[in-house]
Amino acid sequence: MGEPLAVGIIPDGNRRYAKKKGIPLPEAYKKGVEVAERALRFLKEETKVKYVYFYTLSLENLKKRSRAELGVLFSLLKNKVNEWLEKLPDVEVRAAGEIQLLPRELRTGLKKLERKTEGNWPKVGLLIGYSGTQEMIRAARLSKGGVNTYEDLKKYFYLPDFPDPDLVLRTSGEQRLSGFLPLQAAYAELIFYPKLWPEMEEADFRAVLEEYARRERRFGG
Repeated sequence: MGEPLAVGIIPDGNRRYAKKKGIPLPEAYKKGVEVAERALRFLKEETKVKYVYFYTLSLENLKKRSRAELGVLFSLLKNKVNEWLEKLPDVEVRAAGEIQLLPRELRTGLKKLERKTEGNWPKVGLLIGYSGTQEMIRAARLSKGGVNTYEDLKKYFYLPDFPDPDLVLRTSGEQRLSGFLPLQAAYAELIFYPKLWPEMEEADFRAVLEEYARRERRFGG
């Protein structure tokens, strides 16, 4: 089947990794960010992938995680955004979701990063404060009833110019999408990988793409 054009990643297992290794949660999240950067570098340098949806923080996370854990996540994201602004990544970064719920300083940094990385490839959509249900509600509201086809509806998605993912990867062995791109991923190939996200290595990402290449996509046929 060849390589996917667009992939979605659900980087699950950071908290379980902290427990498994007996390390503080911030250290596990930091390791997860490092793996994310390596994954994006691999996709850019070794594949033809042009679009990446990255499930960074769900809307449910924002509502249900403790203030202390959210503080850790926000601080890590802010520091990483500031680091990227100093040394721009060679990908286009796009923030997608209910961004208005994030701390102002983080929102400002993300907007700057979007402007400064525009035009790079691949395009990476960081889904932050994201809920597939909320995305559909938002799209329906913005369309004001003027939708007759799926393509009409897509114009009102958070990332309207991103094609639907060909492949969705979820790590940690969990086998569900957890609100991730419910319409966009309707015909995606789903791969549930057993390793926790911070344990992923380049060989694992290669194995995922090899599994994708062995499959035959049917698109409901």
